[in-house]
Amino acid sequence: MQHVSLPTRYNNLLDVLAEPAVGVHDVRVDDAGLLSGVSDHRLVAAMLSVVMPQRCTIRTEFRPIKNLDVVQFEQLLRQSSLFT
Repeated sequence: MQHVSLPTRYNNLLDVLAEPAVGVHDVRVDDAGLLSGVSDHRLVAAMLSVVMPQRCTIRTEFRPIKNLDVVQFEQLLRQSSLFT
């Protein structure tokens, strides 16, 4: 469905806002781009009603660094296959 019904470039409707199923409302065409000289097109703005997916929770664990045995940590690093 096309939601823009006013001209967006001179007297022509060139810029479209089309969508199949999302809730689009408060569509407006504003002269902002023309007046500022940024563009020869008018600004198309709208409000969209979308469903945000639920975020996944990621559980992490950490160890307090103040309890780190620096000497042992260095020894473990040097014994690692990553250390060359």
